[in-house]
Amino acid sequence: PEEAVRHPIWRMGPKISVDCATLMNKGLEIIEAAVLFELPGEAIEVLIHPEGVVHGFVEGRDATLRALLAPPDMAVPITHALFQGETPPPSTLRPLDLAEVGPLHFARPEGERFRAIDLAREALAQGGSAPAILSAADEEAVAAFLAHRIPFSAILSVVEETMSRVPAAPIARPSDLAEADREARAAAQARIARIEGNASPAPRADAGVRVPMYREERF
Repeated sequence: PEEAVRHPIWRMGPKISVDCATLMNKGLEIIEAAVLFELPGEAIEVLIHPEGVVHGFVEGRDATLRALLAPPDMAVPITHALFQGETPPPSTLRPLDLAEVGPLHFARPEGERFRAIDLAREALAQGGSAPAILSAADEEAVAAFLAHRIPFSAILSVVEETMSRVPAAPIARPSDLAEADREARAAAQARIARIEGNASPAPRADAGVRVPMYREERF
């Protein structure tokens, strides 16, 4: 957990730092953008950008791209949220120097490692309570990982199994969301308990060899 929460660029809390490592943060942002801007999920693309200075693109019908660039500091979006519609005070952040940043790199997330994005797209397509189920399961899985109860590789398996066990339902009132959240957390906790049950015993101090905390298992 200590390595996962050390983000190379951003300074954030433990939960969001782990979400950055799994790319669940981007999956949740796909759902947010789809709702806020009334866009279909397939119109929203995720790119990996190591420099962390380009925060979004908008593609025009004329094939142009408009980008938002800013220093990788949470003070920027927080200030925007606090002063939306008003003129904020001058920023104390050092202006972004593109010459100093140098080349910008982008890549598409591919492979099993980034399946959090696929899970988020699935939740968005299902609609109803599915995004709430996804979010609740992720919160439980990340909390278990930070508490050294499950390995990093098990986080998304907890989310995926929870989504398969808790069916999405229409949301007519806030209590429907609360019920979906409760069911998702219960299912996630059950999966976490099973993973803990498969954990190898801790090595003896005099064993002289490093024993993995968990058996080799594909989660």
